[in-house]
Amino acid sequence: MIPSTVSFPTDPSDPQSDTTTAPEASATEVAQQYLGNVNDDAELQRQVKQAKEKGTCLDVAIEKKDCRKGRIFVTAASKQAVGIIKARNWALRDGDVLVTQQQRLVLVALKKQQVIALQFEGKVHNTPVSLVNLGHAIGNHHWPITQKDKTLYIEAVADAERIETEIEEIVRSLDIKGLHIVREFKDANQTIDFSTRSLDSPLVKPYQAHSHTH
Repeated sequence: MIPSTVSFPTDPSDPQSDTTTAPEASATEVAQQYLGNVNDDAELQRQVKQAKEKGTCLDVAIEKKDCRKGRIFVTAASKQAVGIIKARNWALRDGDVLVTQQQRLVLVALKKQQVIALQFEGKVHNTPVSLVNLGHAIGNHHWPITQKDKTLYIEAVADAERIETEIEEIVRSLDIKGLHIVREFKDANQTIDFSTRSLDSPLVKPYQAHSHTH
């Protein structure tokens, strides 16, 4: 059994370890039991409301990019340090609820997701070679990227302004015409999944171990 306050060693080389928001280890309260989501469960919503009234609910906000991590370190709105431990085969969603070993509820909210949207005007002509070069140039930066409808989205995992500037420089150097570059903020119910894995809830599907060969 893991104690309610515990030290979490972090490894900067481990992408599943969040070293940027790690709170003071001695004060960290651990949550690893998943209860469900308030958007799907009216009874759980009632329990969260009661816990808020009693001061036993910890509100935490996490980044979309962190929702699949096995260990997430965050500071609640009340300044209480919280460590969430979960399996990596499912992602936290906005409205998820966990319980700590001190029987306090942890209500998860996803922060707005910042993305850069790329979309061409309707009747603008670019040569096939220039478009291929554009794809190579953007791909060489290894930014998380996905396509939805007719828009290409890049996740602003670092400095969004810097990424936007670099894309604009690429577009100018290749003389790409009619490409609109816009920064957007996505609410929790509009977030874009840049992974190849679905956002399964642990209560929807049991854990199934699997491996990938390349």
